[in-house]
Amino acid sequence: HCVCHTSFARGLAQAWEVYGETSAVVVLLVAPGETNIFDQSPVENALLLNHGIRMQRATLGDLNDRGRIDEVTRRYYLDGAEVAVVYLRTGYVPEQIATDKEWKARLVLERARCVVCPNIPYQLVGTKKVQQLLANPAVLARFVPDQAKALRLRATFAGLWSLDSGPEGDEAAALALANPSRYIMKPQREGGGHNLYDEEMREMLLRLTDDGRRGDYILMERVQSPAHTNCLLDYRRAPSDVRPISTVSELGIYGAFVRSEQPDGKVLLNETAGFLLRTKSVDVDEGGVMVGAACLDSPLLV
Repeated sequence: HCVCHTSFARGLAQAWEVYGETSAVVVLLVAPGETNIFDQSPVENALLLNHGIRMQRATLGDLNDRGRIDEVTRRYYLDGAEVAVVYLRTGYVPEQIATDKEWKARLVLERARCVVCPNIPYQLVGTKKVQQLLANPAVLARFVPDQAKALRLRATFAGLWSLDSGPEGDEAAALALANPSRYIMKPQREGGGHNLYDEEMREMLLRLTDDGRRGDYILMERVQSPAHTNCLLDYRRAPSDVRPISTVSELGIYGAFVRSEQPDGKVLLNETAGFLLRTKSVDVDEGGVMVGAACLDSPLLV
């Protein structure tokens, strides 16, 4: 039983409570013509039914056209209602921030007093380059000085290497060229469909040898997941085509985290918030559900 929607709602409610204005709303920031509503509506309903907090949907364009910031108090308003929390379900790929209008709205959110999830620093932490830098023991030690905890964290990391121009990047590129099947090239992109594998990765590395653009990517050790038999249901295929095939899965664990912005930095909420299991055919490289490469799945605990 996945409790994602109730846990997400609890995190948003905690942030709303910290904001401290009972008439304020939570804004769910979505893309124009949003189709990915089936995991969003349960969060919206749980927030209202369990916590009595209203959620309002809006796009970045809506914020630009109908939102405003009080330059003195930094309070933010949308359609006249004060906003306590903005939860971003868009704004992660270039196509979603395509014009100055979207960039302006995003900047205003950063300047506003409302809680933004994620804010720009936190969003940057999720980029591939920052993940690669945090895999460096010396960098990780700056944020996790407890050596025992740092070792436990590092034990969960896949290998990550810089492809920047210079000896370190040249060494990483040589590793990938020697064993293309063991590595993946990843750009600073989200949403699936952008990673490079095998011969395609090799060709790109050879093409970028003398080009500064190689640093746009990082190199990651390819995770060799155990295969298992499953049936994938795809609306693009007839029911008669559904049959057991060899598949691999990727399990992600969600978390809800709220911390006070006061100097003490008190942690107000820190809990697991459900899971996401994606399953795909073993012969498919990409793993995104929205790009049609994988299916949503449920784990069987044995």
